[in-house]
Amino acid sequence: LPRHILSALQIPRVTQARASTDYAFHLDDVFWSTSLQPGSPYKPNAEEVLPEREILIATLSTGPVSPGDAINYTNTQHIMKCCRGDGVIWSYDNPTAVSTFDDDHPLNVSATKCHDLSICLWYVSPLIKFSSSTKYALLGEWNKWTAMSSQQVIGINNYIGINLALITVYGLVSEVVPILVFHSTLSIVNVTCRMHPDEGEAQLVVADDRVGCY
Repeated sequence: LPRHILSALQIPRVTQARASTDYAFHLDDVFWSTSLQPGSPYKPNAEEVLPEREILIATLSTGPVSPGDAINYTNTQHIMKCCRGDGVIWSYDNPTAVSTFDDDHPLNVSATKCHDLSICLWYVSPLIKFSSSTKYALLGEWNKWTAMSSQQVIGINNYIGINLALITVYGLVSEVVPILVFHSTLSIVNVTCRMHPDEGEAQLVVADDRVGCY
């Protein structure tokens, strides 16, 4: 009820609430990472049509990410798209940010591709231009739902005058992280960043003629 929601705003420990009918058992308490899980108590022939969509919504909302699979029905690959190898969930600083598109900056959504049985997700990255006119855009970790997070990319230094960008990537010790970078000369570059064995960091370098991680 509204009064419960308003009361909860004054209690820091309350982090989420449910809105399903009559507090009954319901699949939306958690999510399934696979479509069919025989023997579930919810209803006959219960099915999660798009498991990845449920994980995506839970992740991007920055709310609870709660797999509720039966034993032996967990799709680890689907679930791990939300987080780092140790379970830290990559989150956006502001999941409610609004991007405005108009005639000069269009976003065309095809009804034949985006519907109830599909997932349509766009990422927008700023295009940085060096003095040499070389441009780049940091696209992030391509195999995660949160491609760019300040938890992972902890520093971006653009030295426009000398045509250089130094980007600090943070992760687990010795972790290997694939990062995509758009480069106006080199096209889309898939860079493999291996975290330092002591510090858990790597330096991504973008220049006129190269993109690399060290």
